Amino acid sequence: MRNILSVAIIIILLTLVGGCQSKPIYNSYALINSSPLNPSNTAPSSIEERYAISDSDAIDGWDELKVKAFLNEMTYYKDRKVLSQMTEDRIVDYTIEFPDSWTLSYTVFNKGNNQKKAGELFPVFLLEPNDESEFLEFKIPEEYTENELVSEEKITFGEYTGYKIILKLTTSEAWYPHTYYLTDGTYVFGISLYSYSEIRDKSEQKLFDYIVSTFRFNT
Repeated sequence: MRNILSVAIIIILLTLVGGCQSKPIYNSYALINSSPLNPSNTAPSSIEERYAISDSDAIDGWDELKVKAFLNEMTYYKDRKVLSQMTEDRIVDYTIEFPDSWTLSYTVFNKGNNQKKAGELFPVFLLEPNDESEFLEFKIPEEYTENELVSEEKITFGEYTGYKIILKLTTSEAWYPHTYYLTDGTYVFGISLYSYSEIRDKSEQKLFDYIVSTFRFNT
């Protein structure tokens, strides 16, 4: 997982820290996020088509989200490996389930009366051939001194393997992104689920793991 983790570190910090009005990390993913998509005739043409929500058939009180995600690939920007959307607009379908008390705004989950941010979906990207099955130490760049690595671990959910990283981010308040990356050996899926409790809540941890366990690629 050498390349998965090196790119994932950039994505996690760009999405989570940049979203907190901290210093952004400059890479091509920032350009992707700030540029309009240019779908082909076969690509989904609306947000509703790309993110379809229905009642879950498997879990009472939950919704099922079916996503048609644009596929990204690893490329080089100067001497840095980054993510870029594939030019042929390749689409990857996947499904994940979540509590029906949550709402979805594009790639962001919100919950509660104040619609506090509950989680976020990351871009799906293509796994490079001959990647080493190696778990690297997660390191936070020195300039992000307000961030702290809480834990990291390898994970397996059914046929998918990957890792789970918990960070402590401090902005106006402390919050704890739980970031999961899963791969089937071809594609990599990522999601971050947010805790605002300093004490590790077992029921919350169980909920996060359960949400991720419902994920599957529809290939």
